Amino acid sequence: EHSEVVGLTCQPDGSWEVLLQLPSGDSHVVKAKKVINCAGLWAERIGDFAGVHTPCTVIQHQYVITEPIPEVKEYHAKHGHQLPVIRDLEGSYYLRDEGDGMLIGPYEGEDQMELAPREWKGTMPPELTYHLF
Repeated sequence: EHSEVVGLTCQPDGSWEVLLQLPSGDSHVVKAKKVINCAGLWAERIGDFAGVHTPCTVIQHQYVITEPIPEVKEYHAKHGHQLPVIRDLEGSYYLRDEGDGMLIGPYEGEDQMELAPREWKGTMPPELTYHLF
């Protein structure tokens, strides 16, 4: 946790060595039979480490998260899972739970969305891990 993947090396037997940079600054190697790229904003970077093209980009996206809603908390307690995601393609928005509140976000058109700055080269800088912009 809170460790950055800084390299991947495929071994002759098909396993992987995953090079991590720990919060302390030390390096650590983890051996893995398989690697699953679930790096979100950093998926393209991780794909590059493995020599795999990952067609994705970072975009600026706005959304609103409500305060906790008692009915959402009650639903989680009763059912043990999140609410389904609601998408309205005509209205161009989505709605889902976030914690015990709700997240509402629009789907912006190309003319309204702003791609990540060129200097980011399609990925999010690690130092912005917990940054909303």
